[in-house]
Amino acid sequence: MIHNLQDSDRVNMTSFWGDTIYASASEICEKLGVKITCYDGDKTNFEFELETDDGTAFTIYDWKEGDWVTEDTRLYYHIGARSADESKKALEAIKGLGL
Repeated sequence: MIHNLQDSDRVNMTSFWGDTIYASASEICEKLGVKITCYDGDKTNFEFELETDDGTAFTIYDWKEGDWVTEDTRLYYHIGARSADESKKALEAIKGLGL
């Protein structure tokens, strides 16, 4: 199970380790049962601050593609985590929920 993170400080200093998912923001919300955390940030259009049941904190975000992106635009979203192992763990949890 994946859910929205309550303490956003836990995803500070996360990095991209090469893991991505191809989806839209609306698909991420629907399949994972989560809400968008940030709209139209400095570097992203949509960002999700999440954690797995075992407490692995991570983000899902698009690297700002431009103003043409909507919640229904399918593109590659990055997974941000504190380590490559945590990124893989998050990716497996995401795949387990149908993305």
